[in-house]
Amino acid sequence: MEIVIGVGVVAFLLGGGLGFGISKATEKKVETPIVIEDKTSQEQQAVIKQLTNLDLIIPLCSPIKEEKKQIIWDSADQELMCRYLACLQFSRGVDSQTGGNGECEKISNILNKKAIISVCKKEETPELQKACIELFDRRL
Repeated sequence: MEIVIGVGVVAFLLGGGLGFGISKATEKKVETPIVIEDKTSQEQQAVIKQLTNLDLIIPLCSPIKEEKKQIIWDSADQELMCRYLACLQFSRGVDSQTGGNGECEKISNILNKKAIISVCKKEETPELQKACIELFDRRL
C-alpha cells in the first residue's frame, strides 16, 4: 500500500511539474514596450523662438539710432510699417492660427490707401485725382 501511495505522489508531482513546464514553454512572451521619446514639441519651440526673434525688425523699427543717439524717423508711415512687420512676424509659424493675419491685412490696407492718396494728390485737377484713385482702386 505504501508503494502505491509513493508512486501516486511521484506521479502527481511529475504530472504537475510536466504540466507547469508545458504551460511555461507555450506561453507567449510579453515584450516590454519600447518607449519612443517625442521631441516634436521641443523642436517646435526652437522654431517659434527663431520666427519670433526681434533681431530682424529692431534695426528697422527702433526710432533712435544707437550709435549716434539721434532720431532716424518720426513719421506715422514708418510706425505703421514697423507695426506691419511685427504683425507679419508674429503671425507666422506653428501658432499662426491666432487670426493675426486679419490685423496684418488691415495695417497693409491703411498703408496702401495712404500711399495711393499721396500719389494721387500730385495730380492737378480733382478729376485727375479721382481718376488716379479709381485706377488704383480697380483690381486688374
